[in-house]
Amino acid sequence: MKIPARKVLPRKPAEPDGWKPVLNGPIFCAPLCGRGCTKAEHDKAVENAAKLAKSLGPTWKPQVWENLGWHHCAVSPCGRLKVHPRLVKGSNCCAYLDHEGDSGGLWVARATTARAAVRAVVKQAEDEARRILATFWAVKPLVK
Repeated sequence: MKIPARKVLPRKPAEPDGWKPVLNGPIFCAPLCGRGCTKAEHDKAVENAAKLAKSLGPTWKPQVWENLGWHHCAVSPCGRLKVHPRLVKGSNCCAYLDHEGDSGGLWVARATTARAAVRAVVKQAEDEARRILATFWAVKPLVK
């Protein structure tokens, strides 16, 4: 049995502007994304990002981006904490703590609210810092 060749759609070359969303009627999507992200999804993400940031305090900033859909989070003033929302009922908020400007998280914690997730991830980092310092002070006298 011969399997028919798969039809591959041509893609535009990867250029910086290819990842910039373009508004075309109800579609607000980057040409290189191709999902068909909508303006309504974008606007909802902007609204939700603002609510999330506000719930964490006046100095937190909303952040919205497109990656096969519109997503959002809140970023702390120092840029080291990022909080992602509960995506579905019953799921948890997720807080990431890392060096300023890094996109991942050296520490990650989940909780039912954004504030609780922040408290949990900071406690996680504090606990690890205590363990590291205890180890350091235990071995420092051995190094001459």
